[in-house]
Amino acid sequence: MPIAMSYRRFVDSKFNTYEQILRLRDLFESASFFIYNVVLADYLRNLESSKYIVKDAGARRAFNGYSMSKRIGFLEEILNIVQSGENGDDLFIPEILKSDIVSKLNSLGEFRNYISHTAAATESRQKKLIDKYQPIVEDILESLDFLATYRLVRIPQFKFKDGKLVRTMEVYTGVVPTPDEFLIENDNEYIRADADHLILLDQDDQFLDLFPIYQLLASDETHDETHMCFLKQRKAEQKKLTGESVQGAFEVSLDGYDVFEELQNKIK
Repeated sequence: MPIAMSYRRFVDSKFNTYEQILRLRDLFESASFFIYNVVLADYLRNLESSKYIVKDAGARRAFNGYSMSKRIGFLEEILNIVQSGENGDDLFIPEILKSDIVSKLNSLGEFRNYISHTAAATESRQKKLIDKYQPIVEDILESLDFLATYRLVRIPQFKFKDGKLVRTMEVYTGVVPTPDEFLIENDNEYIRADADHLILLDQDDQFLDLFPIYQLLASDETHDETHMCFLKQRKAEQKKLTGESVQGAFEVSLDGYDVFEELQNKIK
């Protein structure tokens, strides 16, 4: 859903060149953040810290700043460790190894910096930038098509229906979440995840808990509407997690600082 929302906004901006160039940057960033955040959640919850040692201190705790290059550096080190051994099965999303995603994301670094750190160019110049970088962004999205086999969901309850146990889910694929139900036939299908957590389900119903990196939030900042939000920065001095609303694209304060501290303490 985070990527789909950004893609929808990019498509809708096709009649405004100045908006389109910004939406193209946002689309690149949404894909980058999603891949980084999922691998970060996997690293913090599942991977052995003694095996997966990220040497670059800035990349290791890239969540302490806003640098996208540090986040991509984290991805690069994790994937290099996997590729240098026989640990491909360690990753929750092993398909990422075949996507060449790091080099693709690195190739757009200059585009992001140009847009973020220069004044708005002429319309003709903006169109040339779109013509140059849109194919690269679309190539990144195509390389991530394996994500369609995963489901970003919340499981609010289990219930009995016609005498059978059913798992009810909110599925966050595309722009609009949809309801779904799953008949549980054995204990392996009973997912033990908190009812208010967003989780990622693979093809075998194995799950990765994304809280507090991704969460559904209703607060004063969201006007008490429920928004999907994701982590952008940990602020240790303020004991605060700063995030962004996927729907609103504005900054929010996230829940779960203590949970994140416990998870990130495994990092050496």
